[in-house]
Amino acid sequence: MPVETNELKYTFEVTANRCKKVESSSIIDSDEVEQEIEFDFDLDKLKLANSGSLFVYLFFFNLNLHFLLQYVIFRLGVKNMKVDFGKQTYLYPMPVLIIATYDENGNADIMNAAWGGIHDTNQIGICIDPSHKTADNLKLKKAFTVSMADAAHVAQCDFVGIVSGKNDADKLKKSGFTVVKSKNVDAPVINELSMCLECEVVSYDDKTGCTVANIVNVCADESVLTDGKIDPSKLNPITYDPVNHKYLKLGEIAGNAFSDGKALM
Repeated sequence: MPVETNELKYTFEVTANRCKKVESSSIIDSDEVEQEIEFDFDLDKLKLANSGSLFVYLFFFNLNLHFLLQYVIFRLGVKNMKVDFGKQTYLYPMPVLIIATYDENGNADIMNAAWGGIHDTNQIGICIDPSHKTADNLKLKKAFTVSMADAAHVAQCDFVGIVSGKNDADKLKKSGFTVVKSKNVDAPVINELSMCLECEVVSYDDKTGCTVANIVNVCADESVLTDGKIDPSKLNPITYDPVNHKYLKLGEIAGNAFSDGKALM
């Protein structure tokens, strides 16, 4: 990369931690002279020093970006840099929510949704596209249930996410799931999934699919309880990996909420 001065043209070949300067006169003929110089790094600029007398300031955009970044990382000891992915629907962790509803004939339908979570106190928010049969059902019945997908039923939970109840009337039967009517809302509860939220619809946006519902009740099988509380290690819920399109198990305990941060106070 050439750098112009009053008398000389300098070409710098940047490697990981050294810079080779090839010096050639622009006034008289001479053989090219190669000599190595070191970088002194300034946070705002890159200063090249040769014997303490020559200072050439190069801004980042004047250097070969790839080699420059390698050099900066080496000098600053930075081991990782953030990489841009642009606009993406990426988030960790993303839930795997199995939504169950009744249609106008009382037939149960279930679907898989990842775009959802707690909306407000005792409320859940889920994005359910208007094209889904579930959207029609929840607008009709004003109710639905949300079960937590688990590692023991990955294939079944994935199946209900890739097959539409509008196209396959036997979707529920093929999934292997069975249901029973909720005691609290007009919606089915999936027997095979151990944790369920019973919900009443507050609002549904036909343009965006944004659904808000009150959580009327939370129920869980006794088999996933420890000391009367839901135990994630027994429930074994899965999360959706939106980057690699995988289902992941929840891991081990990383810390204590509303507690560990007190050490920094």
